[in-house]
Amino acid sequence: MNLTPDCCEVTADTLTFGEIKLEIPVKGITTHEEEMQLANHRVDRVQELVSEQEWKVNHTAEKEKSLLSMNRTLDFVLVLRICVAVAAYVVVVEIAGTEL
Repeated sequence: MNLTPDCCEVTADTLTFGEIKLEIPVKGITTHEEEMQLANHRVDRVQELVSEQEWKVNHTAEKEKSLLSMNRTLDFVLVLRICVAVAAYVVVVEIAGTEL
């Protein structure tokens, strides 16, 4: 068997197409259009859900920062009240001359 290198070569000169007829039923096209519209609606809904979750995450983080700030303020006020109470005790002890 003798194979020449150009036995299977296809050049642009030898390849020509005339008309290409596509026979697709209209019903199939409309069904696909409806499916695409449904898929598009689902993508829109997923985008809405993602936006809602991002909003919740951002606002939850803001609430946590606010609560943390309030806790620090309350801790500071508590420490301040303890310091004032100790200072008042020291003043009372110095005035009375004895420990209570």
